[in-house]
Amino acid sequence: MDQSSEIINVLLSYEVINQEQLDSAAAKIEEVAAKQQEQNQGLETRDQTVSRLSVEEALVQLNFITWEHVAAALSQISGIPYVKLESYELNEELVTKIPEKLAKRHNLIAIQQDEDKLVVAITNPNNIAALDDISLMLGFYVEAVIAPRD
Repeated sequence: MDQSSEIINVLLSYEVINQEQLDSAAAKIEEVAAKQQEQNQGLETRDQTVSRLSVEEALVQLNFITWEHVAAALSQISGIPYVKLESYELNEELVTKIPEKLAKRHNLIAIQQDEDKLVVAITNPNNIAALDDISLMLGFYVEAVIAPRD
């Protein structure tokens, strides 16, 4: 089972969403795909960009869930702690240790540092490459915690 399916199963089991909302999300995904296909007609293959809307994105766009719901479900699945960034007093010096371009590309932010450990809030803790890059760049062990996308 893929991660998206696992997240949806958690959201369904906790009754955060119901089957009707899931069906609405599926319809939204098809609608977006059809619009993209229509926009891409007549373009050469190399010019076509297809980005499939995820079920989670569709549920958020339809206001059935928030990114916090997704992060909490992902935390339950992975066993990686979930944090609310509002509860952290972000230190500009710490935040800027990670180049802004890298932080934006991978949806992450440094939130805490001990002597040899950097805690990074990230939307996708499975992005091991990004965490490894930060560890190599800064010389710290990097511990990931999950934070909502927004």
